[in-house]
Amino acid sequence: AANALVVYFPMPTGAGIGVRRRIGDLIRCWSALPTWQAGAFGVENTQGQQVRGLAPVAVAALPGVHRTYTVRFGLANALRHPCEVALEVDGVPHGTWRLPARRGDALHMTDCRAIVVAAGRPRRMLLRVTQPAQLDPDGIALYATPLQPNHRRAGLYARLFEQRFAHLGVRLEHPLPANLKQIVAEYDLIWAISRFSQTWVQRYWGQASKLLYPPVAVERFAPGAKRNQILSVGRFFAGQHNKKHSVLIRAFRQLVDGGLSGWELHLAGGTQPGALHADYLAGLRALAEGYPITFHPDLRGDRLVALYAESALYWHAAGYGESEQRDPIKFEHFGIATVEAMAAGCVPIVLGRGGQRELVEPGEDGYLWYTTGELLRHTRALVADTARRAQMVAAAQQSSRRFDRDHFRARLAETLSEIGLAA
Repeated sequence: AANALVVYFPMPTGAGIGVRRRIGDLIRCWSALPTWQAGAFGVENTQGQQVRGLAPVAVAALPGVHRTYTVRFGLANALRHPCEVALEVDGVPHGTWRLPARRGDALHMTDCRAIVVAAGRPRRMLLRVTQPAQLDPDGIALYATPLQPNHRRAGLYARLFEQRFAHLGVRLEHPLPANLKQIVAEYDLIWAISRFSQTWVQRYWGQASKLLYPPVAVERFAPGAKRNQILSVGRFFAGQHNKKHSVLIRAFRQLVDGGLSGWELHLAGGTQPGALHADYLAGLRALAEGYPITFHPDLRGDRLVALYAESALYWHAAGYGESEQRDPIKFEHFGIATVEAMAAGCVPIVLGRGGQRELVEPGEDGYLWYTTGELLRHTRALVADTARRAQMVAAAQQSSRRFDRDHFRARLAETLSEIGLAA
C-alpha cells in the first residue's frame, strides 16, 4: 500500500536528535510531567483555556517519582449528545462519569468534569468512552484540559520552560523521533503546503515533495460595507513565532502621528493561557493606548467573518526582522488568514517572506513589503486612492479562489494518481 505525508514545515534532523530526545524525556520524567501516549490530538485554545481533543480511547503515562503526587485535569464532551466515560489506572477502574452534550459550536469549559488521579510510581491511565458504543475511533470524542501534577518539580519546570525559556519548552513537549530521516524516507509521496516549505523539505531532509496548498473555505467570506479600518489576524502569544503585533502597532501609530485620521487598526486572534502570554498582550495594549486600535482576543468565528467583511486593508508582519536562512520556522509557512482576508475583499499588505509571497501578486491584488517604510508607503497610497483600492478588492477576491476546496481536490487527485491512487 502506498502512503503519503503532509508537511506544514519540516524540522531539521541531525546526529544529536536522539540525544536531545532522551534528555527531554529525562527532564520531563524528573519533573513529574504526565504525557499523552495514544488517542490525543493537538493542543487548541478556547475561551483562554488550553485543551486537547481525545479519541474515544486515550492513554496517558504518569511518571514515577520519589513521593506521591496527584494529577488534575478536566474532561468535557465533544459530542452533540451525552456520553459516559470510564477511567482506569493500571487496569483498575477509577471512576465513571456522564458528561452533558456539547452546547452549540462553542466549547463551554464550565461543563468540564474535574478528575484527580494519585501517582507516585509509574502509572498508566486509560480513558474510554463507554456510551455511546459506536464512535469514530479517529474522531474527537472528548476535550481534556492540561494534565496538571501538583509536584514541586513540575512547578519548577513551568517557571523555566513555560515562562522563562518557552522556546525550549516547546521542543521538550514535542520531541522529534530519533529516526526521523528513516521515517520520512519510507513515504511514497510527500506534500508540502507551500513552495517555501518545499525548499526546506529538500534542504533539511534531502527529499523531493509535491506542492499541495491547503484548502481554504473562501466561500465563507465576502466583502461587506467597508469601513476605514485595517485588520490583522494572528494569535496573541509570546515566543519565537509570534505575529509581530508590536511592529504593526508602531507602524499605525506612525501613520496617525503623520496625519492619518478616520482610520482604525483592529487586531484579532486567539489567546494562550499563562502569565507570559498574558503579559505579552498587556504590553501590546499599553503600546496601543491613546490610538484608535482595537483588540479582539478569542473572537467568535461569525464575528471574525464580519470583521473581515468590513475591513478595507489587511496587514501581516510575522517573521519581520528575522532571518529566513537561519530561522525559517519563524515565518508564515502558508498564510490562511491572508487568503481569508482576500476572499473578504481586504487588500493585503503583507511581509514578502515565507509562504506569504506566494499569495500576493504585487500591484495587482495587494502588496508585499520588506521594510516598515514600504508598509507605510503602500498603506498611504491605498488610503488615498479609493478607485485603485476597489480594483484590488476584486482582484484579491479572484486570487483567493486559487486556494479553494475545488482546487485542492483537483491537485490532490493529480498527485495521488502519480503513485497509483485515486482521491
